[in-house]
Amino acid sequence: EVEERTEAVQHLASELESQTVDREDVARALHDDLGQLIVGVRMELDTLERTLRGLATRDGPPLGHLSTVVETLDRSVRGFISRLREPPTVDDLEESLEELVAPLRARSGVAIETEVRLDGAVPSDATREAMYRLVQEALSNAFKHAEPTRIRIALRRAGEALLAEVEDDGRGFDVEASRVGLGLKGLRERARALGGVLELLSGEGGTTVRMRLPAAATMEVRA
Repeated sequence: EVEERTEAVQHLASELESQTVDREDVARALHDDLGQLIVGVRMELDTLERTLRGLATRDGPPLGHLSTVVETLDRSVRGFISRLREPPTVDDLEESLEELVAPLRARSGVAIETEVRLDGAVPSDATREAMYRLVQEALSNAFKHAEPTRIRIALRRAGEALLAEVEDDGRGFDVEASRVGLGLKGLRERARALGGVLELLSGEGGTTVRMRLPAAATMEVRA
């Protein structure tokens, strides 16, 4: 049941990225499906706790830990639903990236370097959002699959383009043979909608995810 619900959530996330489903619809579906599942898990834990209460055993299942996990999941889902209904804006890319990276750097011990050098270009709201989402997705994939020791994040201007890049030195993969996940598909659609492209390079030395967007879609800061 969890696998089925997870697939349903992933499908909804993909539709959200391609902007084919209203955020309110996604939030409502998450609330109904995952909320119901969490309530069911709580009830099963309560039943199990009552069943084991009279048993004289010193090494029972860690029900306290499981309850904590369920409550943490509940808070996470509620927070995600809240962000869907009132999505946060990415006003300052450098500040937003630091807020994203700081806890990962502290918990993982991975060396994460960030560089924001847009040379006077002020990206539009949609461009800032796309660049931020690329970093978010690339970091998630790196920590899930690559086991990196170093990650470099760069947002920079290159001629007539703005680049958002995330490079890691972890375990690479065969780009041609691997199935691209929903997150990367969503990023590709974001880039295409802004007149840009998403590039994915991977091998023995690690993986690079790069979004290339036209600088012409931004405003210049003039004296």
